[in-house]
Amino acid sequence: MKFARPSVKPVSLGELAQKFNLQTSTPDQKITGITHNTKSVEPGDLFVALNGEKNHGANFVAEAKANGAVAVLTDSQGEKLINNKDLPIVNIENPRKSLGEISSFVFQPVRITTMLEARFSAKFCKPWGRLLTLWA
Repeated sequence: MKFARPSVKPVSLGELAQKFNLQTSTPDQKITGITHNTKSVEPGDLFVALNGEKNHGANFVAEAKANGAVAVLTDSQGEKLINNKDLPIVNIENPRKSLGEISSFVFQPVRITTMLEARFSAKFCKPWGRLLTLWA
């Protein structure tokens, strides 16, 4: 089952590099999502190539690009495995360790009160939605 992804404000690789002290050759490249699964790549995504038990995610960069990835985040081992350097590559020492923080930066969590207000928008729940907004 595929879940709807929240729409986000595009983030540039330059902003990402500055926040996490990374190097990128294309700081103006905008990304609108992040994933480590080639099957869930959407146009504008940053593909995270992680080292796995049997394969390295860098072996699947061509598939990620075909699905719409605009850049790759990987370690130095993955960078060596990527044959076609068509996509910008951002090298990070331990992408698995940083994936949560980077994802949070890209998706910029929505305030829970906004989500609750949207859920409780039925006529009988409007007072609760307003109360939750005031409470936050």
